[in-house]
Amino acid sequence: MKKAILVGVVVAISKLASAQPISSVTVFPESPFPSAIVTVRVDGDLWATNVFIEQTNFSQTDNILTLDMYWGFEGIGLPVVLPYTYWEPIGMFANGEYILNVNSFFWGNYDFGTTSFTVIPEPTTLLLLGLGAVMVRRKRSFK
Repeated sequence: MKKAILVGVVVAISKLASAQPISSVTVFPESPFPSAIVTVRVDGDLWATNVFIEQTNFSQTDNILTLDMYWGFEGIGLPVVLPYTYWEPIGMFANGEYILNVNSFFWGNYDFGTTSFTVIPEPTTLLLLGLGAVMVRRKRSFK
């Protein structure tokens, strides 16, 4: 009996130790236009039933974007591994390449995930630029 309990405790601890606070970070849309609101999706594992995201902070320095996630807990929870998905809209960005770092903080523990994305010009903008170039060329050929 004692051996079965010990094996159960070891299995439970190993499952909790394998929990990944952040297993993947993605952005939607994958290739946004400047007028699109970019949303971050963070997938990972919670390590107890009473854990929740207490606060998030988003910051931008040039093309480096950072989303910090701070975890909290309430009461007594069961020590189980639960998958979670967290979505947060972070805004609109100008054309260019961006790196997104997501940091997870809980009681001195730290985990992170990184992804990158490129904001591309809208098709209408490209069409107007192309038409403008054609008009300039036509105007020069008439002179």
